[in-house]
Amino acid sequence: MSTRLNEEAGFTLVELMVSVMILTVGLLALVGTLDSARALTDVSERKENVAHIAQRELDRILALPYSQVAMATPLPTRSTNPDDPDYYLTTATPATFQWNRDDATKLEDLVSGGSLAASTTWTSGRLGGTFHRYVTSVDDADCRPAGSCATGAYRRVTVAVTVNGGKLRRPTIVSGLVVDPNDGPTASPGTAITECVNASGQLEVCDSPGAGAYTAWHLYDTQAGSLYSDVRQPVTANHGTHATVASTGTCTAGDSSGCPRPDLMGTTAPPAAPAYPLFNYSYLDQPLLRGTYGGGRVLARESTTCTGTPSADNTMGQMWVSPPLASAKTLTGRGGLSLWTQTLGGAAAGGTLCLEVYDVPGNVSNLTATGTLPTPLGRTSYTFESWPASMSPVNFAFEYGSGAPVDAGRRVGVRLWLSSSSSADKVAILYDDHDNQSIVQLNEEGP
Repeated sequence: MSTRLNEEAGFTLVELMVSVMILTVGLLALVGTLDSARALTDVSERKENVAHIAQRELDRILALPYSQVAMATPLPTRSTNPDDPDYYLTTATPATFQWNRDDATKLEDLVSGGSLAASTTWTSGRLGGTFHRYVTSVDDADCRPAGSCATGAYRRVTVAVTVNGGKLRRPTIVSGLVVDPNDGPTASPGTAITECVNASGQLEVCDSPGAGAYTAWHLYDTQAGSLYSDVRQPVTANHGTHATVASTGTCTAGDSSGCPRPDLMGTTAPPAAPAYPLFNYSYLDQPLLRGTYGGGRVLARESTTCTGTPSADNTMGQMWVSPPLASAKTLTGRGGLSLWTQTLGGAAAGGTLCLEVYDVPGNVSNLTATGTLPTPLGRTSYTFESWPASMSPVNFAFEYGSGAPVDAGRRVGVRLWLSSSSSADKVAILYDDHDNQSIVQLNEEGP
């Protein structure tokens, strides 16, 4: 043992070279792994950065007014390079775009007439590339009656982002839909059309088979309650605005003569005869409500939004109630509205219509006292980019809440007002006329 410890022999040159070679190979492998990891991280960061850039551009376009969401001319032409987004254009006239890259049948017409350039360059730090924009028309398969939304009820915006220098070979693509706030089914006189959400969450004509349980409430110009025994009365003359939401005098437990009295709504359409003219339901009221319109009553713009407390002013709100229910109804929180309306004097303006649904006591002689107040069940709103300038039907489906039961003997109520966010100062709403039927449908659970 002592002899071996006294020896001076060490590693041979061959052993040392082999050791160095093994160490070098290991270090090279480690460096290669680190370099690959760095490259993958770099690509991932670029993809994330480009995805944010694409989403910001899409959000910018979707925030534009609907009329501006359209492509400028000249429109893009098809490319033969599969990595170019223009590869998914067709040579048809008008040009179409394959919005689903995995399905060659998913083609939509390009929408022109706007200011969105087909392509522009972009830079962000060390990256740069090109925006490719496509706006296409999307037909609404649920539009009723068939063909009334033939020009497309939506527009699909597709943004494809390419990066210069081969850093990302395939483009990053995002898309979204914009809806024309004025689009929807149109109706000829005497044919009120309302789309509602059925139990499956699909839009369909409210009174079509398979819509589930519902009640279509026709809006009347008859005050509800004991005066007329909750029976619709013919409209035979012009008259002032009914006090449906605010007191006009004494309104106490002992004297309800000045209490507001909602108008009536019922399940029977106004009769076709006798053929009266369209009457003015805000006749000779204060100057705020004067102007040229086709008939019905005027709603002046509120000082509140659809989320605030509606004003206690009869010029700014209208309420209807059903007769006392013969049996309880459980509302689903879904429904639809078909309303004939216009701006006064044909003014060009937009607006937001607010709608709230209530559970109302059977006795409507005094709805202002504690214990007799209507119970709100939920509300919704609908915004018009351009309110009709002449008397026309507007139709929309809505969800106003989670639904609730309304007991037998109580009433269902609906209130409308014009939001403060509207640009229209006042609009007319027409109802209780055979040829201009305004209807609220409220879906309900079946038996």
